[in-house]
Amino acid sequence: MKRLPPTAGAKTTKVVVPIVTAAVVAAGAWFYFSGEFDQWRAGSALDEACAGTLPAQDVRSFLDSDVARPAKSQYTSDRKVGRLTNCAVSAEGSSTSLLAEAHRGSKADDNAATIQHTSVTDPSVMAVPLGKRLPGAIIYDGAEAFASVELPCSGKEFESIIASVRTVGAGDSSDVFDKAGRTTFAQVSVGFAKKAAAKYGCKISTPPGSPLSPPAANPLPGSSPVKQAIGTCRPLAGLAAASKKLGLARVQEAPVGNTTTSEHCYLLDSRKKEVYRLTALYGHNADSVRARNAGRRLSQAGGSDPARNWVWAGAKCPSSDSRALFTLGRVSGTAAVSPGFKTDASYEKKALSAFAEESAKRHGCSDLRLPG
Repeated sequence: MKRLPPTAGAKTTKVVVPIVTAAVVAAGAWFYFSGEFDQWRAGSALDEACAGTLPAQDVRSFLDSDVARPAKSQYTSDRKVGRLTNCAVSAEGSSTSLLAEAHRGSKADDNAATIQHTSVTDPSVMAVPLGKRLPGAIIYDGAEAFASVELPCSGKEFESIIASVRTVGAGDSSDVFDKAGRTTFAQVSVGFAKKAAAKYGCKISTPPGSPLSPPAANPLPGSSPVKQAIGTCRPLAGLAAASKKLGLARVQEAPVGNTTTSEHCYLLDSRKKEVYRLTALYGHNADSVRARNAGRRLSQAGGSDPARNWVWAGAKCPSSDSRALFTLGRVSGTAAVSPGFKTDASYEKKALSAFAEESAKRHGCSDLRLPG
């Protein structure tokens, strides 16, 4: 074999090293300026959002962006009010953001706000089942969407973990999600709940089910005659004649499920204006709403306040140590309804009783305390 002179080998080395160095620099520059670096940095930050409990890939899929990152100002946990973690996530080029919060079930008094239930007489709020064998709901208010999951724990420290996710800036939530979007939104909430349970020592006592594919769409745009109700308002079909006498002609309702944690039904007047809202709440969200509506004296048993057109009931359910809450009340801001509308305290109790009885039976509840 012919050997190269020493000087020849040295010259070759001097040429190769600068070439390799230049290639590395060029690759690094491409990685930085092509957007790959920003995507990597955003991904790393997203993996750490909400103490590392967000399902990052599902969040990216829902926001339809590979560059999704947590907001600069992150919320902090507060064990005194039961909050374990919360955070906000936004995506590059998108006006939609996600807010996520995880609470300890028995100390979730603040959770009512994260599921749009600071008041149970607000208009245009509707919930649909989140999944089969899955204790949760997707809630729409005509502007944003909310998803909530409560997973029971077998340990002593945590009775349950409630994970809630909501959209911000999504616009009209009645049509903002296509089928794939609704499914991914549900997957974000369920994945968040599971990862939060693992992070904070909640050993899930009952394996959760799967999100529906897809969860039901927002049912609010339509209404039907009272006697034709087939969903959450179906128990009121038997009161169609009595409803008509009071000027209550139609209902707005949603599909039902035996593990849905929020259910709603609206009674409308002849102009299709919401007059009464009926609500059923299960799990620790019921306690959260009781705490936020303390002025209405929502006791564990049934009761009524005829002067305010307000009726409520309670029941013991196998899914939680918290009693379920059932309410009927005049929708906020509905003082001016059809001239033919009349109030009737007896009818209000009958309507709430029919609604509560069927919902409680569907959820396997007992000891239903109705208003006297």
